Amino acid sequence: MATTQSKPSVKLNVLQRRVVRALDNRRLTLTLMPTEKCNFRCTYCYEDFELGRMPPQVVDGLKNLISTRAPELRVLDLRWFGGEPMLGMPVIEEVCQHAQGLRRKFPHIQLVSSMTTNAYLLDRASLDHLLDLGVNYFQISLDGYGDDHDQTRRRADGRGTFDQIWANLLAMRDLERKFGVMLRIHYTPANLPEIKKLIEAVNREFGQDDRFRVFFKAVTRLGGPNNHLIQATSQEWQARTKAALSRLLARRDEVIDPNADGAYVCYAAEPNSFVVRSNGQIARCTVAFNDPRNQVGWLRPDGSLDLDLDRSRLWFEGLETLDTKTLNCPLPTLAELPPQLVSLKAAG
Repeated sequence: MATTQSKPSVKLNVLQRRVVRALDNRRLTLTLMPTEKCNFRCTYCYEDFELGRMPPQVVDGLKNLISTRAPELRVLDLRWFGGEPMLGMPVIEEVCQHAQGLRRKFPHIQLVSSMTTNAYLLDRASLDHLLDLGVNYFQISLDGYGDDHDQTRRRADGRGTFDQIWANLLAMRDLERKFGVMLRIHYTPANLPEIKKLIEAVNREFGQDDRFRVFFKAVTRLGGPNNHLIQATSQEWQARTKAALSRLLARRDEVIDPNADGAYVCYAAEPNSFVVRSNGQIARCTVAFNDPRNQVGWLRPDGSLDLDLDRSRLWFEGLETLDTKTLNCPLPTLAELPPQLVSLKAAG
């Protein structure tokens, strides 16, 4: 009797699985900047705050883009960024409500929405409203406890911000709804002795709440007017310090380290991930906005993407080489643009 031979199974390692995921056309990740204005002036910030709220034609472009892609999508991931995104709440409301309508029409779509916010405006009522809109994961930065935080994360008028942020975090903790918070704790050689006070407070107030987790991040030179004032540190120092701080947390599962397994694929290296600036310009990375290699196209009001493929391909080298450093952060290894590609045409 004839027998059939089954094909040998191919076991993909973690990195390969993440590359396959990055290439999946059924996933669409949009990092959206409803405004590039901010109510803070953090001393190490690299943004210039020149662009205001996203105008109606760009909002229409976003809605048309996700409407066009919806029938084929398995995952729609909306990530709100800024500036301070909560200063552009009408844009967030309009796009999220549109996405929720599409989710009802196409129930196969997994709709995910998150926000990177300074949390100064994230009071109880605003949180309830965002959760109703489907925004249920928040990244919130802290630079220390009390006055230590206020040395670097200041309002635009120079006043401190910690007390309001901390009060909002405590109100979040007391709300019995489902959400997640990444407390992004920034450390430098200068503030390191004081960070321990913040960790003690995090343990005390949030150590029993698994909705809150911690990501330790060294402050590094990313550009901006105060770039020269930031003390450079080695990757070894950053890793050693992060490990020491992590050991101070109350829960072992409380630490977030996306590169812990060495197989992290940056959103900028994913072909189906786009940063949409408030003026409709398409970028790959949320850091290097003034780098022409990061200015890859424009979103049109009809939802189409007018992309410069030569610039775009620069970001995908790691998907071919599987070099973990390039996949982790494509920017340092990007080739220089030919002179004729340095100037990208303005949106028409």
